[in-house]
Amino acid sequence: MPTQGDHPVYPNPSVTHVVLEVRFPSTTIDPAAAEAGLRSGLREHFPLGDRATQQTVAFDLGSGGTQLESVLLLRYQSRDRTRTVAVSPEALTIETTEYLGFDWYLEFLREPLEVVAEVLQPDGIVAMGHRFIDEVRVPGGEAPADWSRWIASRLLAPSLIPTDVGLETPSAWHGSISYRTSEDTALTLRYGPMEGAAVVGTGATRRRGPDPTGPFFLLDWDSRWTPSVAPELTADAVIEHCQRLYSPVRAMFHHLATDDLREVFSADPPEGTR
Repeated sequence: MPTQGDHPVYPNPSVTHVVLEVRFPSTTIDPAAAEAGLRSGLREHFPLGDRATQQTVAFDLGSGGTQLESVLLLRYQSRDRTRTVAVSPEALTIETTEYLGFDWYLEFLREPLEVVAEVLQPDGIVAMGHRFIDEVRVPGGEAPADWSRWIASRLLAPSLIPTDVGLETPSAWHGSISYRTSEDTALTLRYGPMEGAAVVGTGATRRRGPDPTGPFFLLDWDSRWTPSVAPELTADAVIEHCQRLYSPVRAMFHHLATDDLREVFSADPPEGTR
C-alpha cells in the first residue's frame, strides 16, 4: 500500500467533503474585470459560472454598531457540480466531494489558486482554514451496537456509561475538542454518530451519486492557520500550508481508526464510487 510519510494512503477512504478557505485583505479590482478573468482562467475545469449574494457583518466605527452588507460571490463549478471555486472580495473557497487522495487533492488546488492569485492579486494571506469531513460507514449498513470495533474508545466515552444506572446505550451524541497545534495553528475535531449525510460547504456542491442514508460516525476536522505576518498569496505558499494543516489531521485520524476500520479503508472501493 502506498504511504504518505509514516501513514498509508487508503484506496477506499471515508473522506466525503474537503473545503479550503483562504482569506485576504479586501481587493479593489473592478468586479467586471475580476469576473471576466476568473471565468477565462477557470473555464476548462470549472465551466459552470454564476453569481450569488453573501451576507456579511460590517462594523460601523462611528456608531459602534453593526450592519449587514451584501457581498458579491462569484462561483464556478465542474459540470457534475462536485467541485466548486467561490470567490468574494475577501476570500477564496475551494471545495470538492470527489476526493482521490491527498496528493491528487494538492494538484487539484493548484490551478484555481494560480488563477485567483493572478486575477485578484490579493495583498497577502491573513487566515486559512482546511476542513475535512469523514463519514465512517461500516459494512452491513446498520448502526453498530458498539462503535469501539471501529473507532478508538477515547471518542466513545458517552456510550460507555454503565447500563446498570438505568440508561440504555445512547444512539447519538456529539462532541468537540480543540487543540493548539503550533504558535499560529489550531485544530478542532467535531465527532459523533449521525444518520444520513453530513452537511458542509456552500450548499451548491453536490455529492457523486445520491445522498447516502443510514448511520455513520462523523469526524469533522477543521485545521486553521492565522499568520502573525501576512505572506504573499501564491499557489506554492497555500499548498505548503495545506500540507502543514493536514499533518495533525492525518496523524490523529490514524490513531482514532481501529485495525478493523483500516481494513475497510484498505479494500477496493465499491464499483462506481470513484
